Amino acid sequence: MSVYVVDLPNLPGFSKTGPDDFLADVDGGPERMLEMLAGARRHQPPTVAEILEDSGFLRLTVDYDPDARNAVLEALAGELRGASLLLKTSVREVAIKHLKSLHVSSPARLVDAALNLAGDDAPAPADGAQGSAVIFEDVEPWDQPVAGATLLSKLTEFFNRFLILPAHAAVVMALWTLHTYVLGAADVTPYLLVVSAIMRCGKTRLLEMLECVAWRALKLSDASAAGIFRMVEKYSPAILLDEADAFLAEHQEMRGILNDGWQRGGNVVRVVGEENEPRAFRTFSPKVIAGIGELGGKWATVADRSMAIRMRRKLKTERVARFRMRKILAETKELRRQLLRWGTDSEDSLRDADPALPDKLNDRQQDAWEPLLAIADLAGDEWPELARKAALALAEIESNAGASSVQEQLLSDIKDIFDQRQAIALHSAELCRILGEIETRPWPEWKNGKPMTPRQLASQLKPFGIKPKQVWADGTNKNGYERESFEEPWARYLPDPNPLEGLEPNRINDFGSGSDPLGARSARGSEGTVSDSKDKPLEDLEDSDKARNGGAAAPEAPETQKIKGDRCRSCGDLWKWRRGPESPYLCATCHPPVGDEVTVTI
Repeated sequence: MSVYVVDLPNLPGFSKTGPDDFLADVDGGPERMLEMLAGARRHQPPTVAEILEDSGFLRLTVDYDPDARNAVLEALAGELRGASLLLKTSVREVAIKHLKSLHVSSPARLVDAALNLAGDDAPAPADGAQGSAVIFEDVEPWDQPVAGATLLSKLTEFFNRFLILPAHAAVVMALWTLHTYVLGAADVTPYLLVVSAIMRCGKTRLLEMLECVAWRALKLSDASAAGIFRMVEKYSPAILLDEADAFLAEHQEMRGILNDGWQRGGNVVRVVGEENEPRAFRTFSPKVIAGIGELGGKWATVADRSMAIRMRRKLKTERVARFRMRKILAETKELRRQLLRWGTDSEDSLRDADPALPDKLNDRQQDAWEPLLAIADLAGDEWPELARKAALALAEIESNAGASSVQEQLLSDIKDIFDQRQAIALHSAELCRILGEIETRPWPEWKNGKPMTPRQLASQLKPFGIKPKQVWADGTNKNGYERESFEEPWARYLPDPNPLEGLEPNRINDFGSGSDPLGARSARGSEGTVSDSKDKPLEDLEDSDKARNGGAAAPEAPETQKIKGDRCRSCGDLWKWRRGPESPYLCATCHPPVGDEVTVTI
């Protein structure tokens, strides 16, 4: 159907109100109307380019003023008032592309708000997909520089206002929130693992609060693995996973994405398009995982990449403010602008940051805490100290909570058994019997409600290179294990209960700035030791030990205690290094390295 336009003439004494009035009041009205209809012009709706030009939309540049942008969007809406849905959709598509070229973070949301297309009249996606687009707030950075210490204090006050948190949790959450604004400066993004024993302990509320302040936070209670990595590839959001105890059980493929996505460079590969072209999708983004119970079993590797916040239900005597999402989102808008300004100003400085890392943290913990400690150091004031106290406290809590895997727990329990019995060997059956008496462990009901058998024990120890053999114990020779077989796995996989105080990181393995690490490694002998090319006689080294101890000989330990992994009775340090393949094990405290002597732990 075509539309034609007739312009009614301005005649003397005639007030133009419509065709009916023209026909009734003008002499010869019907005849004249037929003549005008014969000469009517066909109506041509404005083109997309004309609408955008008339509204001034295309004159927006990168350095646009937000008020000017809003005025242009309102003018664009006026031009489209009464237009067809097809025309609105076409204009919307071009307008969004233009705003993207101006680096506007949420162009679709702005255009939809201006055109009033967010409701039922919204144009369907071009691909016919269901659901609605994922839209993040377009945040304008604060117009003045902001102090990092001030922001961290505001964040801790904000979290403590609505939650009863365990010690140090507010500090961790504040640092993590700032981290989401400077993700580009980090090579690792630590996860937050929010757990509780039962429901109604504040886990979801914690996620809602992070949603109000973190950069591009997206709270989810369910999503496919493909949805997650495609979201990360497109937006690099802070993903807040709620109901993880149910969600992860239904999405086992998420384990690889979470394990890989905590470090820059993590990717998954999928084939796309009709040509099945392989494409890489990034998985690196900040994430929070919340659920009931510990994240163990196959998911222990994800827990190992996380900082745990263990929530408890608040007491009746504990009071917090009421939380209303819509109200708090509005209240924190200024804070989000300040956070973005700090992140914009600080990201370049953080790229080259090299914060001092507490020695008591293991390697994974040091990796996770490095970006947060860098933020604390840059913020200054009391935050470097607060951050390191939080790091050490959380590490101690995790250590006291027990081993992070069943295998590590088994190694720890076997060590306790050998220590308590002061045994150098134990039969397999006897070891299984003692393990089965530890009621707080899984060993008494290892399989089908029955205790662990010697065969099952051997299967669990095999990955550590520990194998049963004929051993003499309790007056008989049977299949079993010698203590010596466990020494290296204990040293490698169990935490040191008394870590050395005051040692610099990797001091024993430090070859100095002028050395060649590859050349040093090439000199490693069969015993795992490294010797200086100018080896000193053993008696000269013993004299050096005397000099270090004020002229007195270094304390000597009995031969039974010079076993690698045992401790010196004089200082408590480990007997863990040698000066040569034939030398006894020594401790670094009573027998420290001398001069240019090169040593290495074994």
